[in-house]
Amino acid sequence: MARKILNGLVISGNSSAASPHAGVGLVLPVTVRNCSNTASEVSVIEATIPANTLADGHYIELRGRVEWRNLDGGSPTLTTKIKAGSSYHTLGSATIGGTGYTRVPYRVLISRRGSSLWVAGWDYAYGMAAEWHPAALNEIIGADIYASGKKGGEIASLTFSSDLTIALTAQWSAASANRYYNALDGEVLLR
Repeated sequence: MARKILNGLVISGNSSAASPHAGVGLVLPVTVRNCSNTASEVSVIEATIPANTLADGHYIELRGRVEWRNLDGGSPTLTTKIKAGSSYHTLGSATIGGTGYTRVPYRVLISRRGSSLWVAGWDYAYGMAAEWHPAALNEIIGADIYASGKKGGEIASLTFSSDLTIALTAQWSAASANRYYNALDGEVLLR
């Protein structure tokens, strides 16, 4: 099957021929879901990385736009995670007060190092989340630089020789029809 390439990224074709080893990024098929009226964890942006596709040293870029709101007021907790198969790294867990509406772009960089995925951290400045360290820095210094609360870290002991589902998940502490965290769109790139 011939590959279709748009702006240097493979958008269709044989995934083994389109692996990042070939020097071209791969756009994976993505599923987006809404996390509303539930206290269950929901994969709001999800894709499957084909077996033997993500090479050591390459990275995953998960991005999209999400909107969330708590119209019930009160102080529910919203927890977001990056999941790789059944393993995960918690990005944040916070009490969401008030009824404000938020629509934000979202971008997470995840780097493969051996049998681990390193989730890049970020810090907050002037109300904006900004990536601050490449995940590879953990590998260089041999320690978890994100332990100080910068929201990055390691998902360890993974296998890449079989398909691996990667997802951004969201979970409210209590269900409500007036509380939501919804993905408007999303994409997952392998580089």
